Parts: sequence; structure tokens; C-alpha cells
Amino acid sequence: MARWRSVPVLMSAVWLASAICLAQEKPAGEPPGKGEKASPDAASAEREVRAAAVREAGLPGEMQKKFEVLAGEWDASVKFNIPGTNAPVESSGRMTNVMEMDGRYLRTTYRGKTGSQVFEGSGIWAYNNLEKKYESVWIDSESTGILWLSGTVSEDGRTFTLTGEAIDPATRQKTRHKWIVTSISDDAYTMGFYSARGEEQETKTMSISFTRVKDDQPAAEGHAGKAGSAGSPTGGKKPIESDAAGKPRN
Repeated sequence: MARWRSVPVLMSAVWLASAICLAQEKPAGEPPGKGEKASPDAASAEREVRAAAVREAGLPGEMQKKFEVLAGEWDASVKFNIPGTNAPVESSGRMTNVMEMDGRYLRTTYRGKTGSQVFEGSGIWAYNNLEKKYESVWIDSESTGILWLSGTVSEDGRTFTLTGEAIDPATRQKTRHKWIVTSISDDAYTMGFYSARGEEQETKTMSISFTRVKDDQPAAEGHAGKAGSAGSPTGGKKPIESDAAGKPRN
């Protein structure tokens, strides 16, 4: 009888040992625990997954192609709305937009003239694959800050809406800005600029109509020449180009 009584004890010991062994085994694909080293194959596979994700995030695609329609050299007709006046102030300029880095970015440069005053600006457009939105930065000769904007494109791919904030240099108040860029055709596009402070309704501050420059069309006085020409503000090199002329911001 003593022998048979020892059987349950023995079976319990075997079950406990098996349970401990199973608990120590890791499911396939589970990362190593603290103090354990990953197998060479697992580490290599993980590196390849990470590298593939980085490559995919950095590839230009359909969303970047949507702003290719803005690439080229454009004559600009500018109308600036000044509060309290009946008629807008008009000026003209030249915009050059260039796709860069294998279609990842659109670099833009503007040069224009109002009376005797020359205005210059430059910016970059992008579509951020990770953030899933369009982004743009703008600098110009009437400020010392950078305007940051981000936004979307319409379903038909022809209208971009970008928004951002900056300090109004006249009031020193934070101002909301909105740009609406619409491709009218292969040879024309427009930009509308809107702003508002606090609870104010946004008002249209400026509009620009762009017409594509033909190959044999010379630059107007005070404007940038054709890309790479002697009259270009880049000194004959291919210019870096941008989006829009003077708008009230820091």
C-alpha cells in the first residue's frame, strides 16, 4: 500500500516539473526577455522591417505629384486689400516653382515690385507621409520670422487649403492665416489669402493670379528673369522658388 500511496506524489512532481519547463519556453516570435539575447536571424529580420518602414515613409508618391501642377515660371498679378480703402493696391511679380529631391518638395521663389519697393519671398511645399498632411514654410523680405502652414487638398486635387498662425507686426497679436491655392488649368492658378484675430471672422487680405510664362516671354522690369537667366535674382543659377507675395504677418 505504501508503494501505491507514493504514485500520486510522483505524478505531482512530474506535472510540476513539466509546468516549470513550459513556463520557461517563449512563444515563437516573442522578443527576448531582460538579459537574453535575440537570435541573429530575429535581429536581422527586425532591422529589415525598420529599414523598410523608413524607406516607405521617405518615398514620394501620388500626394506629392498633386503639387507638380504648380511647377514652372509664372507672372503674378497681385491685389492687396487694405482695410478702410475702397480699391485694392495692385502690383506684379514673377514666381518660379521647382520640384526638388526627386519630386519630394516644391521650392518656390517670388520677386515683385510695388512702386519703387522690391519684395522677395521664398518657401517650400511638402506632403508629410507620416503626418498625412501638406506642409509649407514661407519667408520674405518684409519679416524676420517663418510662417508655418499645413493642410489638405480637395478630392479633385486642384485646391490646396493651408492654415497657420503668426504674430501681426502692426498689432502684435496672434493672427490666423489661411491660404487657398487653386489650379485653374495647366497655365493658370490663383492664391487667396485670409486672416483673422481672436474671435474675428476671417477676411480676404490678398489675391494673386498666376499665368504661366511662355519660353519666349521676357521678364518685366524689377522681376526675376527666366530660371537660369542673367536677369535672375540667383545670378544666372537655377533659382529656388516660392509661393506668394506680401501678406500682413510677422
